[in-house]
Amino acid sequence: MNTARPSGSSKLLFWYKRHPVVFASGFLSGGTMVDGIAMLGQVALTARMLSKEDFGLLGMAMGWTFVAASFLDFRVWEVMTIMIPKFQATKKLRRASALVAGCFLLELLGGLITSSILTLTAWFAATYYAKSPDAASLFLIFAVQPLLMSADEPARTLLRLAGQFRTLALWRGLSGVGQLALVATALLSLGSSESVAAAVVGAWFLRLLALTWLMRRALACLKLDPLKLGLRRLIVPTLRSQRSLLATTMFSSIAGRLNNRLDVVILGWLTLPEVVAPYDLARRLTSQAGLVLGPIEQVVYPRLSKMIATEDVQRDQFLKKLTLGLAVILIPGIFLAIVACPYVIPQVFGNKFTAAVLPAQILLLAYLPTPLLWMRPLLAAKMENRFLLQMGYASVLVQLLFGLILISSYGYAASAVSVVAAQAFWWGALSWRNQSSAKRSTGSTDKCDLVKANSTSF
Repeated sequence: MNTARPSGSSKLLFWYKRHPVVFASGFLSGGTMVDGIAMLGQVALTARMLSKEDFGLLGMAMGWTFVAASFLDFRVWEVMTIMIPKFQATKKLRRASALVAGCFLLELLGGLITSSILTLTAWFAATYYAKSPDAASLFLIFAVQPLLMSADEPARTLLRLAGQFRTLALWRGLSGVGQLALVATALLSLGSSESVAAAVVGAWFLRLLALTWLMRRALACLKLDPLKLGLRRLIVPTLRSQRSLLATTMFSSIAGRLNNRLDVVILGWLTLPEVVAPYDLARRLTSQAGLVLGPIEQVVYPRLSKMIATEDVQRDQFLKKLTLGLAVILIPGIFLAIVACPYVIPQVFGNKFTAAVLPAQILLLAYLPTPLLWMRPLLAAKMENRFLLQMGYASVLVQLLFGLILISSYGYAASAVSVVAAQAFWWGALSWRNQSSAKRSTGSTDKCDLVKANSTSF
């Protein structure tokens, strides 16, 4: 009788098969963490080597570009994540390939239009928004970025659906390190905000080239060929059949992106770049938490879509374990970061950014509900997109009202409060909807069981 204990590699393989979501999230989080550390290094370099005014202008230009790009972001990655597994389950690979081609074309069209508009309005943005006509070249450089970013999300979605999480993690980590190297070179050689903007845009171009090369293997793994000539006639009918889902995800994406940078734009419109600089630093620092959490949602989303499509009975147990695990890890980390802010920010970024401490501490509170990050993908997979759309715009309205009413009196602290208020509304609405949906599904199941019992008795 063989009583040898399993080796460490055998145990690891066993856990990998039992908990693929944990390992996939770990790979992506690791790559994103490297990217986040590189981003923090980039922020630290720019904060120390640029003047406070130039740093504020850089943040305002990035915020302006981000908000403008949100209006033509079709959020096709969400449509692809929902529909491609369904097409594959029903052996409709040609429809899936046509959907991929159509989604890429939509994103490229949106990026081209946005970049054109930003190019034409660069002088207006610099003069009337940033109150610095000399910064027009800065806005002009960032105008190219939406076009470069257009193929990013659909390409990454294909890698996720193909299960190539390690490749995606490696790409993410190397991209962050490469961008840090380019920004550092620009600061050391030229030392201007325009050189930093050019380095960021150049890094995005290199990211896109690498991602395009990696995407080919994912398409082969999924048995999809969006470049096949015979699919051209299928692209428009396939997109038309998904127009309702595309419309709701697009408008939902607009709301989500506005929530991400609208506070910076409002603060910049009502104040000066010197006031925006510490808040923009706080916003960039706290957003790194979202970068680490993003991969977890990206792994969970396809898993939930498949569970709902196959009516997997293990779904509720999976979500409970996910919530508990995230709560144990994230909530203590958030409070630790709040305590560390007064010590870390002045030491790393200089005393001129001490004012960033309070908004950073307030903004971190917005991440307390993140153990429930599965709620949005679950509702989307259940086709509750209209509700998500309505609540997304309602949260934007909450943020806008808080910002416009309070910023003029309380400055960047009010901007941070507006973000927390919007997030509290959003998570509260999602929690209510999930509970209501669970009660409805339980009630319908009980009715079905009663009907079956009655039919059996006859």
